[in-house]
Amino acid sequence: MGAYPVAGGNKIKAILTGLAVVIVCMILLSLLVSLIVYLTPAKDLILDKLAVLISGISLFFGGLAVGLSAGEKGLVLGLITAVLAVLLLFLVNGGSGLLGMKVVVCIVAGGLGGVIGVR
Repeated sequence: MGAYPVAGGNKIKAILTGLAVVIVCMILLSLLVSLIVYLTPAKDLILDKLAVLISGISLFFGGLAVGLSAGEKGLVLGLITAVLAVLLLFLVNGGSGLLGMKVVVCIVAGGLGGVIGVR
C-alpha cells in the first residue's frame, strides 16, 4: 500500500515556515534595536513604537515566506500566520503589550506579505 498525501500538508508546511521566519526576524530586529537604543540617548521614549515596527516587519516577512512557499491563497495563509504569531506572542508575553494597534499592524502586515509573496 502506498502512502497517501495529506490534504493541505503544503499549506501547513508553509505556515510553519512563515512562523519560523517571524521568530527569526523578531529576534534579529530586537537585537538590532536594542543595540541602537543602547547607543543613543533616546532610551525609553520610542520603545513602544519600535516594538510595533519590529512586529510589523517580522510578520510582513513571515507572510511573504508563506506566500512564496505555498504559491497560492497568500492572503488567507498570511492572515493565519499572523494570527498564530500574535497568539504565540500573547503566550510568551503573558498577555501584556498586545493590544490595539499592535495586533492590527501584525495582522495587516501578515496578510499583505502573503499577498505579495504569491505574486
